[in-house]
Amino acid sequence: MYKGGTFRFSFSISDNYPHEAPKIRCLNKIYHPNIDTAGAVCLNILREEWKPVLTIQAVIYGLQYLFLVIFFTLLSLFFLKIFKVPISSFFILNLEFF
Repeated sequence: MYKGGTFRFSFSISDNYPHEAPKIRCLNKIYHPNIDTAGAVCLNILREEWKPVLTIQAVIYGLQYLFLVIFFTLLSLFFLKIFKVPISSFFILNLEFF
């Protein structure tokens, strides 16, 4: 779904960095459960789990992870549908995501 896509993000870093998390926005119109309609990115390390030791590189890795996890989740759901496996099996086998 996102493979091969190019996505642009803006980083707003306050004078209070690293004590305050940067604000990240996706500049592309995209459907993703962690990106709202205004482009604001919902990532735990940008909110409740922010620590001053985290770097911009850690934030970029977090953004990459968002796209990997959703890709593999959708791929798994697709194969469950093909093989007519109950969807509840997916949630039971992948509890770490839910």
